[in-house]
Amino acid sequence: MAATTSGSSKQKVQPGDDKGGALTTPGADDTAPDDHGHRDALMRFFDTRSGGHFFTNSVVEQNTILATRPDLKSEGISFLTDDKGTVGTSEVFRFFNTHDGGHFFTASATERDQVLQTRPDMTFEGTAFYEQTAPKDGYVAVYRFFDTHDGGHLFTSSVSERDTLLATRPDLQAEGISFYAPTT
Repeated sequence: MAATTSGSSKQKVQPGDDKGGALTTPGADDTAPDDHGHRDALMRFFDTRSGGHFFTNSVVEQNTILATRPDLKSEGISFLTDDKGTVGTSEVFRFFNTHDGGHFFTASATERDQVLQTRPDMTFEGTAFYEQTAPKDGYVAVYRFFDTHDGGHLFTSSVSERDTLLATRPDLQAEGISFYAPTT
């Protein structure tokens, strides 16, 4: 969301930077095809109160946010998610932070296991979506930034946004490429 969403006051979403609070755990029946031929588009919402982001590929979560969270403004599709059966896909895991209401995403099994062993405040929600962990034609890098102020994360597949963050946001530490997402 590793992908982590960033934190916000009382409502934080991590992995990929998704602040916004606890909603529902995405399920297999909770996603819809997008216009790109892939199963899911990961939507990004900006938290106008905290400055963080909330990421979800769950139609239920998207609709809940649009109906109940006027403080979360849709920024549209952040990036596409891969189909489970595509060669080379890896799981991207999602955790719910019971302390601050945020979420944390990671494509690293090692990082997932470390969180499971050391963070009792993080509830494992399972696999959120699938992505590639190695470069591949037709895929774009998704970069992860760590917010040193609130402990959240921001994900972007935009090189322009990445470069702007590197130049203007010293509070965001670049953590490198989290995974690779399909471009179409």
